[in-house]
Amino acid sequence: MKRIPILLLFVSCCSVLAQPRWTILQKPTFANLNKVCFVDTLNGWVAGDSGIVLHTTNTGTSWEFQATGIDNEIHELFVLDKRFAWALTFEYPLGDTSSYGTIILRTTNGGVSWESPSTRTTKHLYAVSFINANTGVSVGLGGTVIRTTDAGDVWITQTSGVIPAQFFGTSFTDTNTGTVVGSQGAILRTTNGGVTWANQSSGTVADLFDVCFIDANTGTAIGNGGVVLRTTNGGATWTGQSPGVTVDLFGVSFVDGDTGTVVGKGGTVIRTTNGGDAWTTQVSGVETSLLAVSFPNGDAGTAVGTGGTIITTTNGGAQWTSQPSGTTADLNDVFFINTDTGTVVGNGGIVLRTTNRGASWTSQLSGILVDLTDVYFTDDSTGTAVGQNGAIIGTINGGASWASQSYPVQFFYALTFFDSVNGLMAGERGAILKTTNGGVTWSPTFVEQSIASGFPIRGLDFFSRNYGFALGGHMDLAGV
Repeated sequence: MKRIPILLLFVSCCSVLAQPRWTILQKPTFANLNKVCFVDTLNGWVAGDSGIVLHTTNTGTSWEFQATGIDNEIHELFVLDKRFAWALTFEYPLGDTSSYGTIILRTTNGGVSWESPSTRTTKHLYAVSFINANTGVSVGLGGTVIRTTDAGDVWITQTSGVIPAQFFGTSFTDTNTGTVVGSQGAILRTTNGGVTWANQSSGTVADLFDVCFIDANTGTAIGNGGVVLRTTNGGATWTGQSPGVTVDLFGVSFVDGDTGTVVGKGGTVIRTTNGGDAWTTQVSGVETSLLAVSFPNGDAGTAVGTGGTIITTTNGGAQWTSQPSGTTADLNDVFFINTDTGTVVGNGGIVLRTTNRGASWTSQLSGILVDLTDVYFTDDSTGTAVGQNGAIIGTINGGASWASQSYPVQFFYALTFFDSVNGLMAGERGAILKTTNGGVTWSPTFVEQSIASGFPIRGLDFFSRNYGFALGGHMDLAGV
């Protein structure tokens, strides 16, 4: 088998009739190349497997090897100017991959020599960036942030406010104010649309699966072991409530500050009409786990769960009725835009729609087979569902048709934006996609078929909007 790296050059002509094109440059190595950085149209560096760093002074027409003194893969590269650059590589002590750290490499002479001036860190660092020759930041696993003010001779650990967690639920009350919850009691809050997040103290180590805010201050989070938390001050403090159950709780829906419903394992449904001061257990009529619930008002509600379960109520849960879904797939989320109209999504690309309060459900063609985990509608017609492997589908006609924004790749490796709306991302099989609306939608760019046939694109670097580089790893060619 032969491993072939690629390096692509992007050029754009000024003519309105010209089409941007990617062309293959001379391949300087057979190693995988992970990062590319150019400081102007002529001078650039690439880095990759086996400690490889290459340098060009002629737009990639030719490349020269630079000695780094390491054999491990370089996964990150930051070039400040023609002299100063930094790189990251993982270190495996004595071949023990269970205990490793990160080596931070530095050059102050354009790569004529590379050194590791600082003591090896035990942190798992992914990215590094410098604002000048002395001041830089590196970030990594578990919210790690380290900072230097002496070009990397000494690094100081900083508090990022981010905890090592998986996040399962989110609730926004406007474009700026939102909360996410996750494993080990994790709660994060943003007041600027997600630009920054602040860690909040939940007072629990239980996994939190869902959260619902009815305004900027009043919210409820639920999770493992019957945990129910309540805040009335935007999460500055969270108070535990006594729901009267100890099973895992998966979904929550409040219609105002007082009235809410929570669903969970084994068909559990509990209801409050006083903001959670007291909870009443309701009879759901099912024993399957209920994963999500939606109430557009205090009376009409729908819950969905494993095995294709759908139950509905028209009297606030005093009575729940099972509805035929036509599927045995797990149903993961439900969203009602009003009392009558709702959508359910589930495993295997399942999408179901009702316009009669759940009395009947119609299967819709999603066009994908991956598991869908979340759905949201902004009006009767316009909705989006997301799921496994980065799947995104959207509709503008109430689900009569769904358009997929997912692509035939499992991973995207590189992303760059020229301004607030125009950007590129690249990934497996030579995929290079562009957006002109800030990432709301992505469309393929023109890439020669010989390139797109199988190469993963792992890095992007643009000197201007029309002039840039892409680099990639390898594909296996049988019989070569």
